[in-house]
Amino acid sequence: MNRFWLGAVHCLWFVIAWLGVHALIEIVPESTAHVGAKFEYLEKHKNDFEVIFLGSSRVFRGVDPALFDLRMAETGKPISSFNMGIPQMGGMETLHVLRRILGLESGRLRLVVVDPEYVFPYRWGSTLRDTSVHTLDNTLELISMQIALSKGMKFTDRLTSTFRHVNAYLDNVTQRGRISQAIKVAKNSYVELLGPASNGFATIEWSVKLLSRYGDAGNLVKRQRKFRLQHRFIENIALPRVLMVSKQPLPPLMPHEKRYLKELMEAARKSGVQLVFVKLPRAYQAGPRFLEAAQLEELVPNLFNYDDPERFPEFFAFENRWDRSHFNAAGARLMTLQLATDLAPYVRPAP
Repeated sequence: MNRFWLGAVHCLWFVIAWLGVHALIEIVPESTAHVGAKFEYLEKHKNDFEVIFLGSSRVFRGVDPALFDLRMAETGKPISSFNMGIPQMGGMETLHVLRRILGLESGRLRLVVVDPEYVFPYRWGSTLRDTSVHTLDNTLELISMQIALSKGMKFTDRLTSTFRHVNAYLDNVTQRGRISQAIKVAKNSYVELLGPASNGFATIEWSVKLLSRYGDAGNLVKRQRKFRLQHRFIENIALPRVLMVSKQPLPPLMPHEKRYLKELMEAARKSGVQLVFVKLPRAYQAGPRFLEAAQLEELVPNLFNYDDPERFPEFFAFENRWDRSHFNAAGARLMTLQLATDLAPYVRPAP
């Protein structure tokens, strides 16, 4: 048997073994993860919300739907909103979750406010949540999305990111030993990710109290302590560096970034839902600037950029931060009120 046929036989056996593992081994259900905790709630209440906030933990910790709804009611626009912010949500997952939300075909949803992070994060599979998202259908969809979006990127970058998805899926189908850990994460995630008002928002102060009962609040506490110890460094070095970067010329918009933003807007357009982009403060660290570049090229019609220490110094004030990346309760209140003021013209109550 020549090398070609020998290789073909090996590939065939690999596929058979892979499908066999997929059929026989229990997969960590997505409902144990952050995405599932919020999405299952949203499925049950899909016709309850006119506005959804979508993004990473910056959105989760920074936008209070109850306060936003109250301010909208005061302006004569009684609406209900939901915070779909999920820790570590990157650009690819944002597009994936947006499509899932729109696929619910809510009769009430009018506006999605999205704060996208890097288009291609390279940390897929690094957490239980990343792993559990990679069911067979989701993995194939994510790889397909990536192939379509990543034309023009370095081949090694495309290959590395694709491998992450495949590896996360293979990790998912061999998770029998971590089911008990998944259940523990699920109990904490459902309560914390939905928040005290079941609207998807939770201040870090509230989460610390909640997670302390399970002995899981250590990481949040350590981040605050580290942040306080770095006060001088942040004030004298990190913040001036952010200001310096913000004044530099914008980098050109990469082809895969253009495709990504167009995919987001096209998904919303097909569903008859308006999409508004925001950039919440990255605070003391220079974040990606592709949204600003897209606005300059008039690709993104609506962008509210709050990652600007000169225009919004209160968002960078030490007393309004929990750590380098997140607001505390006081900062979240300021951020929500600013969003309510800026987004009021875009909010339309359902009939």
